[in-house]
Amino acid sequence: MGKDYSHKLGIGTVQFGLDYGVSNQQGKTPQKEAFKILEYAAEHNIQTLDTAHLYGDSETVIGENLPHGKGFEIVTKTIPIRKDCITSADIEMVRSGIEESIRRLKQPSLYGLMLHHADDLKAENAGFLYALLQEYKNRNSTTKIGASIYDSEQADFILDRFDIDLVQVPMNVFDQRLIESEMLARLKQKNIEIHVRSAFLQGLIFMNPEELPSKLSVMRSKLESLQETCKKRGVTCAEFALAFLMQQEDVDKVICGVNSLDQLKQLVESVADLPLIEQELFPSFAIHDTSLINPANW
Repeated sequence: MGKDYSHKLGIGTVQFGLDYGVSNQQGKTPQKEAFKILEYAAEHNIQTLDTAHLYGDSETVIGENLPHGKGFEIVTKTIPIRKDCITSADIEMVRSGIEESIRRLKQPSLYGLMLHHADDLKAENAGFLYALLQEYKNRNSTTKIGASIYDSEQADFILDRFDIDLVQVPMNVFDQRLIESEMLARLKQKNIEIHVRSAFLQGLIFMNPEELPSKLSVMRSKLESLQETCKKRGVTCAEFALAFLMQQEDVDKVICGVNSLDQLKQLVESVADLPLIEQELFPSFAIHDTSLINPANW
């Protein structure tokens, strides 16, 4: 018997608004399918939905298709600024975007409001941006504030200067940087809620190693090794990848994007009875070249 980790599962909704993912063959999720996904999620006590202002019309699709009477904890992300110096006009742009997100989602308040581009907090006048997030928290328009973070350096910078409640970080069986650097433990020591994205590295772990894009071909041996290990143990690659994340005690939610109701059903079935995988198996799959494990570099 495996262990039930259903309480840790969250749904990523970028595919509701965009054609997204290196292995995505289906394109953007049709709106009727999005409703079925949300309905099934609600019925199976999945509470967390992750979206962003930049995810096309994802927020609108969520707002128009939320099952009646079913509450979700919705986390969205702000419009990035990406400038060295933040102006009052930039703050008003971000504020306008937040208001638009709340309208699109048709929510009286959010569960989480995160900066989509964490490096905006390194800019001159970043204090005004943080104050804007704090304003929404103070007036109960969001329960938690935080940032979508890409590496330990970003996390270090933010933790030393700002009081946040929530982070979203990349992590998967190939990308173990935040465990190796002990940043995951440091975040948890500060009582910060940790959401993990990129559980399947945009679906790369399911790909035929021989069909990897040329710039990722050096990952072939790791992918073959992973798939061979899963085969020997009688588990799917999805189960192995999910077990790696779900077994991390410091991880609160694992955000998984789905394109279809069938994908969500498979996901729910997997996390409801996940095999226990020995922790010592995982480190051998870690890749340390960020050009390979950060999809932004693809």
